[in-house]
Amino acid sequence: MGYVTLFATCALCRAPFSANPLRVPSIRMKGGTPDPEGIREPLCAACYEGIREAQRRAGMEVSPPPAPDAYEEVDERELPDDE
Repeated sequence: MGYVTLFATCALCRAPFSANPLRVPSIRMKGGTPDPEGIREPLCAACYEGIREAQRRAGMEVSPPPAPDAYEEVDERELPDDE
């Protein structure tokens, strides 16, 4: 048995961080800007909370909080099979 950690660069602030590859919040980006047609890229905890706070201030629907284990390793048995 082992554990898996995603090592990534935040899509917004470009800071390195580690996360659970199955549960880390992400945003779709294209050409360095948010775009609904873009590729999903991970967000660090600070940037994700910043997005949620901006949504609150703007009176928008607030994105759900991150999963409790979004920034922790994941048991390898939880990963989907590649077969």
